[in-house]
Amino acid sequence: EDKQKRRSPPSHGQPAGQGQQNSLSEAELLRALIHEIQTPLSTIRTLVSLILKRHDLPSRVREYVEKIDRECTEQINRFGLFFQATETVMPAATPQEGRRLQLEPIALVDLVRQNLPRWQEQVERRGSQLELEIPDELPDVVSDPKALEAVLFGMIDRIARSTPAGSHIRAQLVSAGELVKLQFQVNTPEGSDATVASEPKSPQAIGQLLVVQPDTGAVSLSLPVTQTLFRALGGYLTVRHRARRGEVLNIYLPRQL
Repeated sequence: EDKQKRRSPPSHGQPAGQGQQNSLSEAELLRALIHEIQTPLSTIRTLVSLILKRHDLPSRVREYVEKIDRECTEQINRFGLFFQATETVMPAATPQEGRRLQLEPIALVDLVRQNLPRWQEQVERRGSQLELEIPDELPDVVSDPKALEAVLFGMIDRIARSTPAGSHIRAQLVSAGELVKLQFQVNTPEGSDATVASEPKSPQAIGQLLVVQPDTGAVSLSLPVTQTLFRALGGYLTVRHRARRGEVLNIYLPRQL
């Protein structure tokens, strides 16, 4: 009887490779959706850029148009990160598709300093503050500069969207032996209302890559996928949850030896 079960034809169970086919189908669907979303946003941003070149634009109108530009840019960058995740976690059917990661020496101090104003703006728009402690000199790291920049902004976006307003995010860049560590420590505000807010509902998975935050509707990469991206970038990510106090996220990247 056991032998008969082992010899059952494959058609009675899950066909070989079906899991992989499902993954590819999900990746293809996500890529198509990302393209459909990014294309009109890019068109809007191009038109906005032309409008902002006008010297006779009223200041109030310029303010609104600049906000449109920021929103479009933010969403284009977010979906660009999602696309990078599909290429890394669920690779394209043909190796020529997508952009391959190129690991090379990076001056992480310069990259972080250049992006700090954008990170702070993103956090402040959500009602919190980001403070960075960075040494004057630090060894270079090995990673893909463009992909690392996108993934780091995705992390800031995730932190900003999931952190209650009034929080203080302390970022610190330090040397850690043969690694360089970038730490984000989220300190949530004190008080009964904030304490309740600091315990958000668990995100719900959307397929293999994305999650949605039920209380805000924000879509982001899942934590395991983000960790996979950092491994592809030559480093790794750890997350420590502190009850009623916020998260501590540590990003480790290898030093250029």
